[in-house]
Amino acid sequence: MPHNSLRLIFLIFAFGLLAGGCLGKAILVAPALAHLLALGKGELGWIVSSTSAAALIVAPFGGWLIDRFGDKRILVASLLLTAATSFASTRAGSFNTMLAIRIIEGVGYTGIVISGTTLMIRATDGARRAGALSLWACYAPLGVGICLLLGTALSSQQDWRDVFYLHSILLLGSILTIPALPPIPQRADGPSSAVEIRRGAMSLPVVAIGIAFGLTTFVQGGMVAASPLYLTTARALPLSEAAGFGALIPMGAVLGSLIAASLTGRGVSLAKVAIVAIGLAAVAGALIFIPTLDLLSFRAAIFAFAIGGGLLFSLLTVNIARVASSKVIGTSTGVINQISHIGSLLGPPAFFSLLNSDWRLRAATIVAACALTYWFGFRKNSPAMRSGS
Repeated sequence: MPHNSLRLIFLIFAFGLLAGGCLGKAILVAPALAHLLALGKGELGWIVSSTSAAALIVAPFGGWLIDRFGDKRILVASLLLTAATSFASTRAGSFNTMLAIRIIEGVGYTGIVISGTTLMIRATDGARRAGALSLWACYAPLGVGICLLLGTALSSQQDWRDVFYLHSILLLGSILTIPALPPIPQRADGPSSAVEIRRGAMSLPVVAIGIAFGLTTFVQGGMVAASPLYLTTARALPLSEAAGFGALIPMGAVLGSLIAASLTGRGVSLAKVAIVAIGLAAVAGALIFIPTLDLLSFRAAIFAFAIGGGLLFSLLTVNIARVASSKVIGTSTGVINQISHIGSLLGPPAFFSLLNSDWRLRAATIVAACALTYWFGFRKNSPAMRSGS
């Protein structure tokens, strides 16, 4: 496929959707797993977020492997590993076994995400790159949303393992499309020393973007993971209806990403859009947990919250191409991924635990995370906004 083509962009994006399925399938079957393995809310949160644990360790190394061996090879290996662990999850009979398998699956998930990000950057340029990266930013919420919408179609007698089997089949099938990816030209100006790699990948702009990502994924991931359980317990909704409500978060995030793609393509200031997005996410997020809020208002609040989060995530993704060193783009992306997944890892268990707390604490957590996201990612004098690489 030709460089900068829409077909190439959507093909790469499809791999991101499969990575999002690693997160979404666990959220979808969380109630069934809780019953089967006798899990508490905290344990269930770790099952959901454990794929992110691997990114804390392997993301920079995975990025270096991409710089060293190329995106396509790492992508194929990651797809195979994720397919194998998805199948292995259906054989888990205890919390520890499931947790271990999910962490290993996270290695494959991380490889798909980093290789997909660098492929999208390397396969595009100009104004189309901003739109492509904004689209890529919604791979996780859209992948999760597809899984949750799938849950509305499942009968109460459906075996939860079928979801994992289907994901394995799709992952393996996607390998057949790898030859359609054009070879990405290898740069001749690669890093010459470990010092250069460290300076490029651990620069202040890269770290600042990573922290802002982490705060966003903490809130978004925690809300998506905890919403089905919150709705089935606090509001006594059936699982199928709760899954539909939970799907509003990834759907809103996708809409936010599309709005971001349109605005960034027109040259609108990232900081100005970020202020609106953070205000929307903070206010709507605080409203979600008000106990007296009726279901219609709850639906509107959760959708508005998700739009704000999608905007933020897309704006940060666009910034990756600006702050990452061209010589170590894979490693820099891996470092950002590593830091951001601290939020993905901590979000679900934190929000599952917050379900036992007063609603005001949940609201305050969301508002504080949104404020810090602006401080690290979009404040005028922050390293991320000063970078012009």
